[in-house]
Amino acid sequence: MNFHDVRYSGADISHELVAIAGILGLHQQNQGSTNINEMTRSIAIQNGIAQNSNTEASLDIGNVGIAGTANLIDQALNLRVTAVLSTELTQKAGGTNVGGYRKTALANSQGQLVISAVVTGTFQHPRF
Repeated sequence: MNFHDVRYSGADISHELVAIAGILGLHQQNQGSTNINEMTRSIAIQNGIAQNSNTEASLDIGNVGIAGTANLIDQALNLRVTAVLSTELTQKAGGTNVGGYRKTALANSQGQLVISAVVTGTFQHPRF
């Protein structure tokens, strides 16, 4: 799979991730959709279950890695998501001094903030 310039209307993934990290000032308004600049990876589908171990997507906040399963029959999601904020957004959030108002963000060795989340629910109503 190799997508470019796709709009996902199920959720504003960027908004959900910065909300989890407690840094909503970076992406305050929930748009209700996500613009995906690029997404690549091979996905195995067996018995209606799509499974991947390392899908990568480029969003407006930075790069996102996705692993887990999506049931194509009942649309149930069981995903682990890790977002690496762009250096620009990391600086807007106050740099890598993780603490204070941030809840669940860590800093990596390149000076970027990293946010991890679990996504359940369905394609139409994901829960972060």
